[in-house]
Amino acid sequence: MTRTLRCLLATFWLLTASLCWGSTEFALHRFSTGVMNDGKEPTSTLMRDSLGNFYGTTCCGGTNGDGTVFELSPPFSGTVWTYSILHQFSNSDGIFPDSPLLLDSSGNLYGTAANGGANNGGTIFELTPVGSAWTFSVLYSFCPGHNFCNGSSDGNEPTDRLAMDASGSIYGTTEFGGAHGEGTVWKASLIGGTWTENVLVSWSDANTLPTGVILDSTGSYLYGANAGSGNTSCIGWFFGGCGAVWRLRLSDSTLSFPYYFKGVANLDGSTPRGDLIFDSSGNLYGTTLTGGTGSCVDSNGKTIGCGTVFRLSPTSPTGTSWTETVLYNFTGNSIGDGRFPTSELVIDSSGDLYGTTSSYLYPLGSYGNGAVFKLTPPSPPTGTWSESTLHAFQGGNDGSRPPAGLVLDSGRLYGVTLLGGSTTACTGQGCGTVFEVIP
Repeated sequence: MTRTLRCLLATFWLLTASLCWGSTEFALHRFSTGVMNDGKEPTSTLMRDSLGNFYGTTCCGGTNGDGTVFELSPPFSGTVWTYSILHQFSNSDGIFPDSPLLLDSSGNLYGTAANGGANNGGTIFELTPVGSAWTFSVLYSFCPGHNFCNGSSDGNEPTDRLAMDASGSIYGTTEFGGAHGEGTVWKASLIGGTWTENVLVSWSDANTLPTGVILDSTGSYLYGANAGSGNTSCIGWFFGGCGAVWRLRLSDSTLSFPYYFKGVANLDGSTPRGDLIFDSSGNLYGTTLTGGTGSCVDSNGKTIGCGTVFRLSPTSPTGTSWTETVLYNFTGNSIGDGRFPTSELVIDSSGDLYGTTSSYLYPLGSYGNGAVFKLTPPSPPTGTWSESTLHAFQGGNDGSRPPAGLVLDSGRLYGVTLLGGSTTACTGQGCGTVFEVIP
């Protein structure tokens, strides 16, 4: 999720009835910056541990206004979840923590802050549990500036999902910097007691905007998508191209592109912004912010599509050939399914897909607050996937504009909204929520 999208109060599960959607939504926590400095505007997908605790970040708010890391613990009895702050950022250790947190087998949390740190280029950080407390450490500070991190430098503004390999090395992306100023793919490893960062790829396409990364089942390849790479025929806001999906062979840093999106006229989607996921068969799934058959328009009245959900299937054993299939085209207002998905999907054991639409850059109002959706695979497989809207956010106590993906646990879905939750906080738009949807 880009920075353009972002920017101890325990609450009762206040029921927001969603009878017309056939599901129920609860706000587990409503952020209210200034009240115990609990932060505001959560922007990343939650992380859940084996005990049912959620961990996440707010991009802003907190004691210093630079963001927080928080924990939300389920109730032992009753309905009250316990909210606590694990860390308050303060510029020198990071600003705008925006990546989903990564949990290792020892219970340590890892993440990145987009700015701040020793060079104001962002940080990689770790939180280590010590008894009932947490110890915060900056593992690495990226190089200075916005587009000033050029030449052989390491990139700046890390914002998206991280991956960890079997040796404990961490992989991620930056939106800017690197040899061409258009972002990087990087690896950070603990060597001799010190974390060292190496750039694996420096992007050269204008306005590349890479997503987060995912490792394949063998740990041999790293996959991601770029919003602005490739075909330049797209009708695109500030993106340079229609987007592409890439993979990186880690043994020798060989880069290849399983798919280049063709753009609005070809109806295959454009501008992938959500992180990718794998299914058990090795297929990749993702979302595109624009493109598809929907009739959404930009600020100039040009049709850009409302976004898609897509699948990439390998058609060769070595993964050198892939086929793209659009599983769903968002329509916008017409059936209340939302528009402009920007987050990763989650898949259940039956192959159903779940995700959110953000209504990114669209006015608030009818369906402009975003939605939680479900896609059900066809039977037989050659049929059409069916979409159902599980919850359409109303912009009040239930939240508004979910910017991130969902966590699926025991059939229930959990996520965050950037705004909403309280109409008296954060200039009347609300400071965001942690929510649960029961289909």
